[in-house]
Amino acid sequence: MKKYTFKPHNKVFKNFFQEERNRISSRIEGVVIEHVGSTSIPGLGGKGIIDIAIGAKKENFEKITLKLDELGYIFRKSASTNNRFFFREDLPADQRKYHIHLMKTDCFDWYDFIFFRDHLSKCKEDFFEYEKLKKEASRLFKEDGYQYRKYKEPFFKKIRQKRIIQQVTFRALENKDRDLILSWLKCPHIAKWFYGQGLENTLIFLDEYLSCNDGCMFWIGEEKEHSFVFFITSKINKASDGLSKYCNKNGQAICMDIAIGDTDYIGKGLGSTLIQNFLNQVFSKADEILIDPEKENLQAIKSFQKAGFEIIEEFIPSHSHHPHVMMYFRRTKII
Repeated sequence: MKKYTFKPHNKVFKNFFQEERNRISSRIEGVVIEHVGSTSIPGLGGKGIIDIAIGAKKENFEKITLKLDELGYIFRKSASTNNRFFFREDLPADQRKYHIHLMKTDCFDWYDFIFFRDHLSKCKEDFFEYEKLKKEASRLFKEDGYQYRKYKEPFFKKIRQKRIIQQVTFRALENKDRDLILSWLKCPHIAKWFYGQGLENTLIFLDEYLSCNDGCMFWIGEEKEHSFVFFITSKINKASDGLSKYCNKNGQAICMDIAIGDTDYIGKGLGSTLIQNFLNQVFSKADEILIDPEKENLQAIKSFQKAGFEIIEEFIPSHSHHPHVMMYFRRTKII
């Protein structure tokens, strides 16, 4: 039996989902249950497995796991993450009908499932591209799950970029956000680059900003009101700022920094899209943008380059003994 096959869409999938949703909701209260995956998209074929997303509070995951076990589902740790638990029916492979994904309703994976379903249900161009891709993947990788998923990943990334553009908004940071920013600055993946005098300067700038002093601006990026990233910006005074040497004489220029706080959003290839989206939403009139990551922060540099920034100089800043690179971006390069 082939593990990965392509079967035509069947209208009965909707009824199967509703039946299982009713069975689950009769045993588990206070959750959101959604039909996701290929069988939730009208007309789209696939393996024929019905994916069900259950949204719940993280503190209830253990209790819900026990309930799902009673309903005949096995928790699969190898296919799960800290924020998304995966379950399959305790049946032979050829008899399984459902997969369950348990997660919070304000997490990256939940937004991913819902946007993918809704977008492909409306966008015929992406629908047909994905349908073709699934047919090819099932033909090329009949038994190889890793290669099957890897083959489709570029398409998933493309849809995620559309999701970020459509669903992520930015607002000025408020006093209520201060503790969140402080908690993010302590996270290892951020603390690695915000430390020493640089961190002290950031904290000073943050408090000055919240005290309504001129200088740095702080911004929060949100998806469906879920905060996950922050930006720091300041305008470059071309008449007196030392950074003006990197800029043209005319036009508005800013310097910028970015840090993704929610680790669910890291490693998804979203950095360049976030940067472009932020600049288009918040600084559409800025002609030039500067950013100066640490030279060893290769992942950030790669994201900035993908967004259109160019390295123009290597230097040692006053707040650090480690080499940094000055990167430059002109408005005409925004896509």
